[in-house]
Parts: sequence; C-alpha cells; structure tokens
Amino acid sequence: MKSSYALLALLFSICMFSCQTEDELVPESKLDEWISFEEKGLPLAMKKQVLDNMEILPDVHFNDQFGYYEVSINGDLSFVLSEDALSIDDVKEELSNDQLFTYKYYDQGEHSLLYQAVLPDGTEYMYHFVKTIQVDNRSFVMRSAHDSEHTLRSIKLLKSVINTIVPSHQMK
Repeated sequence: MKSSYALLALLFSICMFSCQTEDELVPESKLDEWISFEEKGLPLAMKKQVLDNMEILPDVHFNDQFGYYEVSINGDLSFVLSEDALSIDDVKEELSNDQLFTYKYYDQGEHSLLYQAVLPDGTEYMYHFVKTIQVDNRSFVMRSAHDSEHTLRSIKLLKSVINTIVPSHQMK
C-alpha cells in the first residue's frame, strides 16, 4: 500500500514537471532587463533576449579607423552602429550607385530596410539590414556588417536584435 502511494506521488511529480512550458521556466525579471550602451557614449539600450536558444550578448567596440561602433553578437552576428543622419532613401540611393550588384528590397519601412544583393548573372547573393533611429537631436544608423555574408535566416535574427534597440530613456 505504501509503495502505491509513493508510485502515485512520483507519477504526479513527473506529470507536473512535464506539463510546464518553457515560458513558465523563465523568470519574469529576466524578460525586463536591458543592456545599456551609455558607457560607450551612446544614448541607446538593447533588450536582453534569447533567440534561437542563444542568449544575445553584444560586444561593442569603437573602430577608430572607420569612425563607427562594431557590435558583435555572440561572435556569429555583427552590425555597425554610427552616428549619421542617413535616411533609408539615402541608403537606397547609395545602393543604386553600386557598380557590381543590383538589389532587391524586402520589408521596407520608413526607418528600416531588408535587402538582398544580386550578382550581374542574376545569382541571388547575400542579405543585409539597415535601420535608422533618432535620439533627441542625434541620428544613428545600424546596419549589418558589409564584410559578412548573411543568409536570410541570419539577417532575420540580426533584424530581431537590432529592432530591440531603443533610446536609453525608453527603457522600461
């Protein structure tokens, strides 16, 4: 009889544990944390998050040679961040002057653009993403690193990361 109760208790525990979802296992406090870029002189912050089972951990370095910040995400993804008043129309104009590639535009908004480079023979090549953000009287441009070849999957992941960046005063 005692073994029946122990077995029943064990089965109940297993059932309760297996019925929990991953969302229930993540503490609420973790979902509301931010990573501030203010120590780098940038009035920006990025929401801490987990994408593709990977915690997003940015590494921000200023590149003196080119005058922009290089942001590496877990070593696999990277983008550059610069203080520049560039608009999405300016980006498209810049791309239209490219002598090698033509571009297909996807997912275009007033402040963002996902695009793909196409070789002269029609071969679809790499994807890129760019977003602009205004903070008070300062303008910033965040774009995928041009020296990296991004697949659609990796650029969508990068887009998800960049889209969490907001002015520091909007952290909630």
